[in-house]
Amino acid sequence: MRIFLFLIAIVFVTNVHGQESRAPYSYHLVWEDNFDSLNTDIWLVQNHFDHYGNERQVYTSRPENVFIDNGQLILRVDRETYSCPPEALNPWGCARQYNTGEAYEFTSGWIETQPEYNTEYGYVEARISLPYGRGFWPAFWTFVGGGLSAHENAAEIDIFEMYGHKPPYISSTNVHLEYCNENYPDYPDCSGIPSYGREHIIQSYANQYHIYSIEWTPEIIRWKMNDQVLRVMDNPGVVDPVRLIINMAILQDNPPHLTTVFPADIKIDYVKVYAMDEILASTHSTLSDTKIELYPNPTGKNVSITTADNSMISKVILISALGEKLASYHINNQSFELDVSNLPTAHYFIQIFTDKGIFTKKLIKN
Repeated sequence: MRIFLFLIAIVFVTNVHGQESRAPYSYHLVWEDNFDSLNTDIWLVQNHFDHYGNERQVYTSRPENVFIDNGQLILRVDRETYSCPPEALNPWGCARQYNTGEAYEFTSGWIETQPEYNTEYGYVEARISLPYGRGFWPAFWTFVGGGLSAHENAAEIDIFEMYGHKPPYISSTNVHLEYCNENYPDYPDCSGIPSYGREHIIQSYANQYHIYSIEWTPEIIRWKMNDQVLRVMDNPGVVDPVRLIINMAILQDNPPHLTTVFPADIKIDYVKVYAMDEILASTHSTLSDTKIELYPNPTGKNVSITTADNSMISKVILISALGEKLASYHINNQSFELDVSNLPTAHYFIQIFTDKGIFTKKLIKN
């Protein structure tokens, strides 16, 4: 297995339909998996799991569903009758069979990064070939890292979701900070939860390789396909470390036809993860009328964060120059005193959440 640890710097400064990039960063490649073998130090393969009963298939770790073929990781969905063993029949495993007593009609594959490979901000890309067919629901996405609560921040960025009942030139992107009762009965009503879903016209993905990627910074999320920008949005609050997930689901409401071809494969050529080096420049157009001051800066002990236009600060996050979240503070005031006396001498970044948006300021600790 080739897992490379590189210090290759890349810089993204993108202009999208006249919109200037608000957060050009430099990055270095942290790890790269080319799938000469299946490395379980990096990847957890889900076994006897059906995403809490919300999908028609069950994911297994059998070689029939997850395997390496000619330097590619294959996630194979198949139409077959499958019953989970008794020990897997529970709400967190084979929930659908647990609730209905019925065997599954489909099996499939799901991989996600192990907690040691969680990432926080950076650039992620993968070269993937996807199948197309009625009922198919392949996805490449992030979810809050292991040990963190999804109820506080789901941290889900859908790099892509493809729906087999739609044409193969439609791709969906989305962000979820919390979930609602559309799919989860015990969750809050959906009317109070923002919707960030969008659809995009793309080159057909059907059985063709494309490079899918996101750039995720404290300020923005940028989606790309084959290095072409599909979408840029302000980061609405995805700040926690995340795991990467690739899975092949079967849609509940638009199931496969009898003519849908099985088996069908997601083919993953590689996955690359880059970390942030430092912020080269930082502006935020939505905060042009908001003045936020750090004083003193540089500082050796405390720094006062204040707003000059009566905007309220709700949260402050301290971030290292490498993009690591060091501390988070929930407040409700126009000012905040941050003690940095115990920090080493270095450059840091402070992400400030206000009622007028999110702003990032550079702090020098001397």
